[in-house]
Amino acid sequence: MNINKSVLFLTKKSYPFGLFETKLFLAMSFPNQLQSKPNSVFYIGFLIFVVLNLITASFMGLHFDEAYYWLYSQNPALGYFDHPPMIAWMIKAGETLLPNKLGLRLMTILFSSVSILVLWQLSKKFSNNALLFWAVVYSTILIHPYTFLATPDAPLFLGTVLFFFFYSRYLSSDKLINCIALGASIALLIYSKYHGVLVVGFVTLSNIKLMGKRSFWMVAITAILFLLPHIWWQYSHHFPTLQYHLVDSHKTVYRYQITLKYIYSELAATGPWLGWLFLFAMLKTNYSNKFDLGLKTLGIGTFAFFLLSTSGGDFEAHWTLIAFVPLILLSIKYIEEHQKWKKWVLISGTINFTFLLIARILIITPLGDNIKALGMFKGWDKDSKEIRTLAGDTPIVFQDSWYRAARFAYYTNDKKVTNLNSGVYRRNQFDLYDTDEDLTGKTVYVLTSDSTQFDQYDIFRTSKSVWYAQKTENFRSFYNLKFKKEGEFKFKNGELLCPVSVENVYPENISLNNACFELYHRYGPKWKVIASTPLRTITIQQGESYFESASFNVSAEELKSDQIFVTFRVGKLKPIPGRIAVTLSNLD
Repeated sequence: MNINKSVLFLTKKSYPFGLFETKLFLAMSFPNQLQSKPNSVFYIGFLIFVVLNLITASFMGLHFDEAYYWLYSQNPALGYFDHPPMIAWMIKAGETLLPNKLGLRLMTILFSSVSILVLWQLSKKFSNNALLFWAVVYSTILIHPYTFLATPDAPLFLGTVLFFFFYSRYLSSDKLINCIALGASIALLIYSKYHGVLVVGFVTLSNIKLMGKRSFWMVAITAILFLLPHIWWQYSHHFPTLQYHLVDSHKTVYRYQITLKYIYSELAATGPWLGWLFLFAMLKTNYSNKFDLGLKTLGIGTFAFFLLSTSGGDFEAHWTLIAFVPLILLSIKYIEEHQKWKKWVLISGTINFTFLLIARILIITPLGDNIKALGMFKGWDKDSKEIRTLAGDTPIVFQDSWYRAARFAYYTNDKKVTNLNSGVYRRNQFDLYDTDEDLTGKTVYVLTSDSTQFDQYDIFRTSKSVWYAQKTENFRSFYNLKFKKEGEFKFKNGELLCPVSVENVYPENISLNNACFELYHRYGPKWKVIASTPLRTITIQQGESYFESASFNVSAEELKSDQIFVTFRVGKLKPIPGRIAVTLSNLD
């Protein structure tokens, strides 16, 4: 039977699926014919992969993370508050070529396409079966959103693939060109996302003798030289990213439900049908050389690392993306050694491909308008323009809503959008932009999703949300004031004493009316005021500080949590940045 005529007949006539499913059907019926032309099968699959990404990227609405990174790109820099600069550079380059959504995502598609090409070359160490390669790639569902969404995960994945590509060459020959290439791939990892250091760390751990080689230090020096501009940026901005990721980010009280959620989330992300098999394959596959051992150590080490991290905070499923390079490669190796699983992997790949194809159609067409899970991608352009219409020409200040502010900025092309991150919210890039200071003395609308923040407000009701808006004349945030702890907190006879200071870093004297110290209890993402101490009107001279032993009447029972914080608030805005944790060695 002529294989080409069969493909044409089944595609044009009665076969109910697409080209990938047709290939799968033919592979099960005529395995020898398809496997004799692996490169042709790969490049057909690669063409489908690229075209689907281009179509999806052109018509799908932005995720709020993409809008946030778009704001990065509007202010080119060597670093940003919570991420390295690679994604900003990618968006800037893409939009220079195409000033639209496709341009914003263009470099992501390019990076993910190169990732697949290099991953295919790496997989040939274990198998030359292109259909098996695509079946495993589509079975591991997590990687696919990050092949077209403009997030740091696409360059991170490419960096991981290139690291192993050049690591393989380095193991064969540690000549200078391979050292430089490996060092450059490490720099790409770190410029993409900081936990790229796990790739370097786990692979080095798997081959500790590397540290005794002169060429290894040439690799390290190359990577550091590439990273020097970003290191300087961190130094000159007082290392905000280290503070955020190591101290502020995703810190919660341990709950066993978080660990359980991590386990089933990763099973779904690596599957969802055969995730357990791929994880088992990664654990079970024997290694015959340092390259295979590096893959295995990174895969197991990454999943174990983020499992342990759930003891100290929350997680996001895509943090394990770097482990999907070894997961895919070692799964292909295992399946080639255990042929009984090949049929099931092909079926799994077909199901997932069909599911992803349907999902893409729903996301970019009106068919998905009523599907709640797709709401994060739909209708935000209309919502943003409705907010702008309701506010008229009055400038808008968002309170504790960086993701909504970022979407609003993109869809209204407001590159100076203002979002205030209070002391009961997490910090982000808006803290560095400082655009609220440009609105000092002006009339603005402050928008909040908290109906209790203002006594009087207008309601901005849009197609996607409800905002409580207060029109404020002579606006000033005072969010640049520095709130500091000045001594040990003490509790006695139902009174908590907190020696604190408020430093005036503004270039003029300031008077504060309607200011107070507040004591908050954090319950996961929610914050509740448990005590408040108002201040008289105070004036702080330029460059000086106001000192106070803030006093709160509270019970010992209320202070037993390790999630109690002191804050400082001026007016009706939420507390200024700089909450102080209450830590007491004993309670009287």
